[in-house]
Amino acid sequence: GESGRRVFVIVRARVRVPSVKSQRLKGDIGFIRIDHFSQKTSIEVAEHLDALKESGALHGLIIDVRENTGGSMRHAARIVNYFVPQGVLVRTEGPDGQPVGKLTDRIEADKRRLRFEGPVAVLVDSRTASGSEIVAGGLKYLGRSITIGAQTFGKGTVQKVYPLRKEGKKVSMK
Repeated sequence: GESGRRVFVIVRARVRVPSVKSQRLKGDIGFIRIDHFSQKTSIEVAEHLDALKESGALHGLIIDVRENTGGSMRHAARIVNYFVPQGVLVRTEGPDGQPVGKLTDRIEADKRRLRFEGPVAVLVDSRTASGSEIVAGGLKYLGRSITIGAQTFGKGTVQKVYPLRKEGKKVSMK
């Protein structure tokens, strides 16, 4: 319904899509939703967890990774470390249990990263996969959480990117 041209100025900028949301529930229970993994997810979880603790005592925490198809193994391990002071967070191995070249074979907990020692429940579903399974499974295996929901996707693999060369072009295989 407009006559004439309209001019728009579009400015390119980085768009930051937060991967973590949180809120305080009744009974002083914290709720953290991780809907995807990015390079900032473990930092975002720490910030949200700290904010929940600063707003008053937390009697427990719910971590929701339903519908989260995963991401970085290192960020997932770091999130597990926020709840456990020691233990093996992630272990990778190739055929016959051998290490895989240029792939981190083991990530251990660092007690300095511990942020919360109260009860933890993790919500999962059939689309919980990859890094989200590391969070859910790591917390359960290390005795730090109960898991509530449906069986997860069951990915069980870590991708590694192999650089290939093809006539000066950048080509990779995952």
